[in-house]
Amino acid sequence: MPFGPDRVVVGVVRLSRSYVEHAGWFDSPPGDVPEAQVRSAVRACLSPLAPARAGIPATHGVAMVRCRRGRVVWLPSDEVWLSALAEEAARHRLVVAETFLVTEHGWRCDIAAVAGTSPALAA
Repeated sequence: MPFGPDRVVVGVVRLSRSYVEHAGWFDSPPGDVPEAQVRSAVRACLSPLAPARAGIPATHGVAMVRCRRGRVVWLPSDEVWLSALAEEAARHRLVVAETFLVTEHGWRCDIAAVAGTSPALAA
């Protein structure tokens, strides 16, 4: 699926094999999005993708790619997306496997704290 400005990609990851089993995406409004709208969008995207019954211990996790314009640093506006993902993942008894930020300058992970220049949004 192509990355684009203001696109959010959510994937359900099978943890034992580290691959994305199901994925969905949506385009968010540019700029700061109200928290209620972010939570609603993440819920609407993840709910149909989540396994019907989460296993114990966890068999699946969730990952998110947030695409936006600007520097490839986590901003307070990005934290709203991370929080919404964590809340929705907990509701489905999924762990957050990773969250990524992609801009025209490159990408960055939140949990692993690594970054690079490719992939990147078109300038």
